[in-house]
Amino acid sequence: SAGALRLWRSAPQDTLSDNALLTASRSALNVNDTQTAEHYWQLSKTRGAQEWALGAAIAEREGRYPEALERQRQALQHAPDADNFYAASVSAQKAGNLPQSTAWLAEAVQRDPRNPRYRADYGMRLAGAKTPEERRLSIPFLQQATRDYPEDYSLGETLAWRYDEIADSASARAELRRVIDLEQNPVAGDDED
Repeated sequence: SAGALRLWRSAPQDTLSDNALLTASRSALNVNDTQTAEHYWQLSKTRGAQEWALGAAIAEREGRYPEALERQRQALQHAPDADNFYAASVSAQKAGNLPQSTAWLAEAVQRDPRNPRYRADYGMRLAGAKTPEERRLSIPFLQQATRDYPEDYSLGETLAWRYDEIADSASARAELRRVIDLEQNPVAGDDED
């Protein structure tokens, strides 16, 4: 919060521990003060996966995508887990490196196959691939994603297109009917009687 950031700014920097500097950096980033976030991040000396990921988030927020990508690579060196692969895939995509982004997204799905967000994003990525063979691989991911996120009609539309591409007209029509019904009668998850 802005109040927390004011407190960090009032403390002499040379008295702040690495943990305090990183917390101050996160506080600054939370209020979109990326310059201050970068300043505190640079002052800190600790560089594990979480710290590199924080540095990547700062660079990304400032639009310094190649730097964010390099910092994500460092995070992966320290902790090659699904969350870091997913975050790195986002950074790679923003940096314009779609092949690397797709590879890291696939790795995130492989490391955490039960994560519905990873599967849905990977399905959508495969659905937009250049070749029909690659696009066909998206179908099982999109099928699961439409079960995980039944209210997301873009997933259903994409799945219908992929069905159509493999000449499964019946499945394409069924999915399009479901999507049209959804668009006409949206699910309002927060409505109360």
